[in-house]
Amino acid sequence: MSFGTLIHRHPMRTAAATLLDAERALEEIQRQFASHPSPRLVGPRHFVPRIDAVEEERQYVISAELPGVDAADIEVSIEDGVLSIRGERKSRVEAEGQAEERDAKALGAFERRVRFNGEVVEGEIKAHYKDGLLTVTVPKPEEPVPQVRTIPVQSS
Repeated sequence: MSFGTLIHRHPMRTAAATLLDAERALEEIQRQFASHPSPRLVGPRHFVPRIDAVEEERQYVISAELPGVDAADIEVSIEDGVLSIRGERKSRVEAEGQAEERDAKALGAFERRVRFNGEVVEGEIKAHYKDGLLTVTVPKPEEPVPQVRTIPVQSS
């Protein structure tokens, strides 16, 4: 005697659903951990600025988000075609010389580097810092324009 069932079993569908459930649970844990990190598990948080690099027709534009960083604590340099942005994000307490208190922001020294695809004009690089955004413009060398010269044809 056999009993029929209304539940259709699809082992592959069940495995895929289980995998999706596990991925969702992991994403939820990561999201919660990122919004409320435990100091015991993470240790000191270090500041890593976000940068964007865009290649335009005549220049490269690099933008670095440096909220809470003083302009005097930023150093921009270029060596062998590699642009370096260095600095330090200090706590308000440290900057103002007040008594120690816990600061929730990520702090510390940072360095980001950008290597360019082609040649750059190192002597004309400009950096501008305003409202926590550092913008560095790196010009490309001008391409030589081919000159057309007509050559007179002599007849003999």
